[in-house]
Amino acid sequence: MLMGYYSSADFDFRINKNQVEDLRKEIEKMRLSEDKRPCFSNFLEDVKISDDGYLDYGDYYQKWYDDEDFVRFIRDYATNGTLKFCGEDSSEWGYEFSDGKVYRLEFVTQRGGLFL
Repeated sequence: MLMGYYSSADFDFRINKNQVEDLRKEIEKMRLSEDKRPCFSNFLEDVKISDDGYLDYGDYYQKWYDDEDFVRFIRDYATNGTLKFCGEDSSEWGYEFSDGKVYRLEFVTQRGGLFL
């Protein structure tokens, strides 16, 4: 049985405009392949990609399995930007796409200025 962890995803990057059609075709090929579906297929199930390169999932609060593998896959298509997650227990993690490289984001809590 596959258990899951709910998290919210914030896709703050786009697909390079000149690669939108290539990515659409690649995703459709993966969707149709019964024996070669990637482990991150939940990222591909309901996604729509606008002509401007925005990813639209409709529901951004779900079980996002294998996000690291998805990031490896999408890296070559992504513009500079971020992909952030916030888990049901408020833990945060994410990635930054920057000039073809991917960095892990670190979320640090520290005391700020005096409030009251």
